[in-house]
Amino acid sequence: MSFRNRWLSLFSSIPARLVRLVGQNARLRREKSSRYATEALEDRTLLTAYVVNTLVDDVSSDGFISLREAIQAANSNSAFGDASAGSGSGALDTITFHPDLFLVGPATIVLDGQLNITDDLNLIGPGTSLLTLDANSNSRIFYANGLLQTNGTLETTISGLTMTGGAQSTAGAIWQDEGTLTLNEVRITGNRASNDSGGIFNNGGTLNINRSTIDGNSTFGSGGGIRIADSGTATIVNSTISGNSAATFGGGIDAGLAQSLTVVNSTITGNRTDSNDGGGSNAGGGIRGAVTLFNTIVAGNFRGSGTVANDIFGAADTGSTANIIGDAGSAGGLTDGTNMNIVGVSGAGVRDINTILDTVLENNGGQTPTHSLVFGSPAIDAGDDSRATVDGETTSTPLTTDQRGFGRFEIGDLYPFVDIGAVEGIADDYGDDFANAFPVATRNLTGGLQYYGDQDWFSIPMIAGVTYVMTVRVQDGLDSVIELYEPDGSTFIDMSDDAPGLGLGSELSFVAPTSETYYLLIRGLGDASVGPYTLEVNAPLDDVISFDPVTGQWRIGISDGDTFTNSVASTWSTSVGFETYTGDFNGDGLTDIAGWTNSGQWYVGISNGSGGVSTSVWGTWASEAAAGWTQVNIADFNGDGKMDVVGLNTSNQWFVGISSGSSFAFSQWGTLGSGYVAHVVGDFNGDGFADIANLHDTGNWWVHESNGSTLQLDHYGKISSQAERNWRNAMKGDFNGDHVDDILIQDYLGNWFLADGRQNPDGKFTVHYANRWDPTAFVEFFIGDFNGDGYDDMMGRTAGNVWWGNRSLATTTGRMHAQHWGSSGAANTITSAVGDFNGDGFADMATIRSGSNFWFVMLGSASNKFIADGYGPWTGWSGGQLRSGQLN
Repeated sequence: MSFRNRWLSLFSSIPARLVRLVGQNARLRREKSSRYATEALEDRTLLTAYVVNTLVDDVSSDGFISLREAIQAANSNSAFGDASAGSGSGALDTITFHPDLFLVGPATIVLDGQLNITDDLNLIGPGTSLLTLDANSNSRIFYANGLLQTNGTLETTISGLTMTGGAQSTAGAIWQDEGTLTLNEVRITGNRASNDSGGIFNNGGTLNINRSTIDGNSTFGSGGGIRIADSGTATIVNSTISGNSAATFGGGIDAGLAQSLTVVNSTITGNRTDSNDGGGSNAGGGIRGAVTLFNTIVAGNFRGSGTVANDIFGAADTGSTANIIGDAGSAGGLTDGTNMNIVGVSGAGVRDINTILDTVLENNGGQTPTHSLVFGSPAIDAGDDSRATVDGETTSTPLTTDQRGFGRFEIGDLYPFVDIGAVEGIADDYGDDFANAFPVATRNLTGGLQYYGDQDWFSIPMIAGVTYVMTVRVQDGLDSVIELYEPDGSTFIDMSDDAPGLGLGSELSFVAPTSETYYLLIRGLGDASVGPYTLEVNAPLDDVISFDPVTGQWRIGISDGDTFTNSVASTWSTSVGFETYTGDFNGDGLTDIAGWTNSGQWYVGISNGSGGVSTSVWGTWASEAAAGWTQVNIADFNGDGKMDVVGLNTSNQWFVGISSGSSFAFSQWGTLGSGYVAHVVGDFNGDGFADIANLHDTGNWWVHESNGSTLQLDHYGKISSQAERNWRNAMKGDFNGDHVDDILIQDYLGNWFLADGRQNPDGKFTVHYANRWDPTAFVEFFIGDFNGDGYDDMMGRTAGNVWWGNRSLATTTGRMHAQHWGSSGAANTITSAVGDFNGDGFADMATIRSGSNFWFVMLGSASNKFIADGYGPWTGWSGGQLRSGQLN
């Protein structure tokens, strides 16, 4: 997943009142929640804690505390705007951000100018992916001015946020004048300076950087990422300096005037010095100046605009230990084999950076983007454990995690030694047995057999009668084996070693006899490590189906992964008032069409696999006038792989029509009392039979569990009453990956709650708060696995056609994370359906624009955003509900 996107205006589609704080009832009052009052106690100074509750960068008495107001109040120790006085000179005040600012996803504060820090401060953000400070190319972001500190040394700590868009003559993001500046889990990216220091300028202070990424910053002078001057000192630990550039010295770091620079377990790569090809003595693609390095990668850096390697210009301390320097000609005097250092290739030339790490800076876990180690990297298990400490000294506190927060002493090959660089190599990526198999559905993914004996297990839900092709691709010369197992995880079905056209890769083709979850094992031949591989699981694509009640036409669009066909499968009478549905009614794996008339007759059109259907009457239940049918739905109530029908009549009786493959047999299956406000059909106890979850207005969940022939009522727990919550938008989905349906439901305030059956063996619901959305902004919702992680998500569309996804975090807390996924254009009138229309295993949204009748499919992706793709016109379509299914 790439971190390249900057969220500059996430809230453009949200009502204005939400920009400051989401929800009227959540509005904070200054005197209560925005700060803690101060008082004298035993001559101690109590620190002030500010809570920022607006994204607007202003100074005004409006009942909200802005970041600028909080910082200025902490500086001046007097009230400023809506922020109370700070704690006094030399006292460490704290600033945090109210969580409601991020209810709908990441947020950005666009600054009106530089933020000045003149008194001790601890600024704590919610995380780099949630909060961005953007100077909008108008100023630098922070100036930590220790020259004005009158009571000791200025102490500044900043954590958990991204800084971007800074532009200044010196120091694009941060200018530090003396004092101590500590950066924890921050990202400084996309800042620039016309003189020096594209990112950070440390002018005579102490700079500490931990678990952070400094990337993509630039300067026309020296120090693309960081410049240390006036005898300043810096310690960089578990961090990444990547893709920065300087026109003169020090593309990554310029420490030419530093007193000391120590770098521990970090990665410095992709930086460039002399970026304008000025020539002369300009050098130090990675680092310029004296430096002490421990367990650090300095490789793949450049001099000039081309590919001339240049890593260090200056003298590295002779005590530097266990580092990888890519270019032997610019290694700062370090020699290969001395103190465990790896320099060039056996001490000469340039080591290919692609043999060390992945040159793409991306999300490998944790708060900040990193460069992962590649298979066989010389960095794996090559570090000095004694130097993997908070400052590189052998007597200091050991590091417990890498930059991402993953364990520092992982087994990369065979031995639990620390790796060189900011990121530990992956010890194991997927489950080693079927009980811990990773759900994949139809998709592509990348894995790795990291060590001898490693094996990866995957669970694949399959549909009866559908052909699945499972392909594993490995690097040249490496040999993989795949094995397929029955739903019990132990009964062997088939295997493949070498497949034609795949070298030593593997491929299996399998027609699922029943609709169940099967298990796939990937291992190396002879249990050898084969490193990275890709797994592809391909199955038929979803198609689109629509019934036009005006013309009676069933129009279908068969997908080829890039376009939809346009044809009429069948035309039904317009005089009888059909209520229509789709599903596999004969168990052949293809989607059929169905509808019932006001007189109670059920018609079913069986798909022939080539876009046509054969329609006949399948049975009759009571007429609409006699029964007043509601809650009509399609599901498999007896577990035979064929869709049945269900409906509730005015006597509160559930009638089920069991499919024989050619007709429905209707009978009463259960009775329900009055006072129910929501009904959801799904398999809520995991027995393979569809059930019906019913929410009573008292807040009690009563589930009609199917045993294959009747519905038996069982109490599934309680939530708040209808009078308290006014429940709405109840939807089913597997949000935790346990193959049992859960229920997502919203109250009138917009709060989403997840009824989760995972934690209770008897199938009872545990209800969790998921998060909150604006209850008035959205017009429709869809359920699907849009990012391919094996868990269902919810997708919502606003009236302005903006798509927001509610991503399942699959935790025992039931929390979900809202993210902006894209837009279908505010001026368009669209109709939508969810399905996998390109066969990559990600749920997509097929949208057709009224008037132009042109298809745009919003393709799901692992990066949690849609990719829009045109699927062609649908001439002749005049409206009607859209559905998806497999027609061929």
